[in-house]
Amino acid sequence: MGWARRGGRGRLRLPLLPVPLLLVPLLLLGEAAGLGRGGAPRPLRFSGQVPENSPAGTWVRGLRVPLRRLLGPREPPGEWALEGDGASRFSLQRRPGSGRGLLLLRTAERLDREAQPEYGLRLRRRVGRSAREALLRVQVLDRNDHRPRLPPARPLEVDELAPLGTEVARLRASDGDEGANARLTYRPWPPGAGSCRLFVVPRSGQVLAVGSLLGLRRLRLCVAAHDHGRPRPLRSPPRCLRLAVRGRRAVGGSGARRRTRSLPPAPERPSEPGARRYTARLPPGARVGDTVFTVPLSRDQAAGGWFELAAPGATPVGVDRASGRLYLRRELRAGGRAEVLVKVHRGGGRGRRLR
Repeated sequence: MGWARRGGRGRLRLPLLPVPLLLVPLLLLGEAAGLGRGGAPRPLRFSGQVPENSPAGTWVRGLRVPLRRLLGPREPPGEWALEGDGASRFSLQRRPGSGRGLLLLRTAERLDREAQPEYGLRLRRRVGRSAREALLRVQVLDRNDHRPRLPPARPLEVDELAPLGTEVARLRASDGDEGANARLTYRPWPPGAGSCRLFVVPRSGQVLAVGSLLGLRRLRLCVAAHDHGRPRPLRSPPRCLRLAVRGRRAVGGSGARRRTRSLPPAPERPSEPGARRYTARLPPGARVGDTVFTVPLSRDQAAGGWFELAAPGATPVGVDRASGRLYLRRELRAGGRAEVLVKVHRGGGRGRRLR
C-alpha cells in the first residue's frame, strides 16, 4: 500500500486503494442508473395487445411510445423504423401532441395467434453518432375461432352386470384455442336425447352406466363437446358411441349367450292368495351372473309394471326391475335350496313365489 504526500510543512498520509476496489462501486452505480454494458443506457420497453384476426389497420392497444422519453433536449423527432421478425405486419404512426407527441402501432394484416402468439420488435432511429431505440412487445389475444374436435368413435363393450356408476367410455375433445375458449363441456346431442341408462359427466366427459343393462344387446349415445368462448360458444360435430352389451357366457366354452328360461307353473297350490309358485333348478357349474329364471310375461309387465325382491339382502339372486330376469349373485352350495319372493308392481304390489 502506498502513501500520498502534501506539500508544505505538515504531511497528510492517505492510503492508496488498489484500482480494482475503486472500480467495483463505480460499476454498481452504473447498474443502478440503468446503464448497460459499456455504460450505454438500456433501451426502454413498451408492450401492447391486439386480438387475433382483427382487420388490417387495427391499433395495438396499450402500446404508446412518448418521444420525449427517447429524445434528448431539443432533438428533432426524425424518422423511426421497425425491425425484427414480423415487423412487416405492423406500421408506425406518429401522433403530434405535447411533449413531442407519441408513436403508435397499427396492424398491416390479420394476425393469427396459433401461427405466432407474440412479436418482439425493435424501434430504432439514428441521429448523427447517437443511437435511439426501444423494444416493443405485441401480444396476440386469442379469439374463439376453433371448433372443438372429438376423436372418431370406436366400438365399445360393456358387461350386462356392470354395477351402476361403471365408466364405460371417456371422451377427450381437443380445441385449438386457449383459456375459456378451450374450456369444454360434454352433453348428449341433440339436446334432450340422452339415455336413461347412460350419463355423460359434463366436465370430465366420462360416460357412466346409471341403469340396468340386463337383457340389452346394444346401446347408442350421441355426444357433442361445447366450449365457453365469446362472443359465442362453438360446438363440435357429434360423435355417436355404440356399445355392445356383453352377456355372461355359458360354462363349456360354446361361446353362445345362455338362454333365459321361463318355467311353466308348478302343479302345487300357491300358499298366498293371488300368488303363483315356480320351481327352478340350477344347472351344474352355474356361475355368478348366470340367469336362473325369468318371470313369465304377464299383464302387469305389459302394462309397465316392475319387479322387486321382498328381501334382497337375504337371497342369493338378484332381479332386473324391467324384465323380471333373476340371476345368481353368489354361489349356492350343492343341494341347497332358497325361496325367493318376487313382487310385481302395478299400482298396488302383488307377489309371486319362486322356490
